Amino acid sequence: MYSTKFSALYRLNQSINHVRRSFFSQTYINGQWVSSQSGETFKVYNPANGHEIGSVPDCNIQDAEKAVQAAHDAFHHKWSMKTGKERSIVMKKFYDLIVKNKDQLGKILTTEMVILFTTDINWC
Repeated sequence: MYSTKFSALYRLNQSINHVRRSFFSQTYINGQWVSSQSGETFKVYNPANGHEIGSVPDCNIQDAEKAVQAAHDAFHHKWSMKTGKERSIVMKKFYDLIVKNKDQLGKILTTEMVILFTTDINWC
């Protein structure tokens, strides 16, 4: 009985540590991982138990404006120039990445937002 409880606690702890490593200390803008302009981060907590699960960049208005401008430029100078076939290939690759990483994504969502997630649900 104790070994079963220990094993379950160990697996839970491993899962939490994996989720912590999944958070990023930088943000993705214009195809690059960059620090927020301030260099600051803020902690993310599991709302179910209040435990810290990681930290993320504390982006400000200038960071958001840079991200929006980069997205605008990418759309008008790259994405809009692609054919429908080329776009479908990119979207299929994106879908494949989501499916490949669905367990990790599910753990992150479950821990960060306390939503129910079971790996036997075919959500992808």
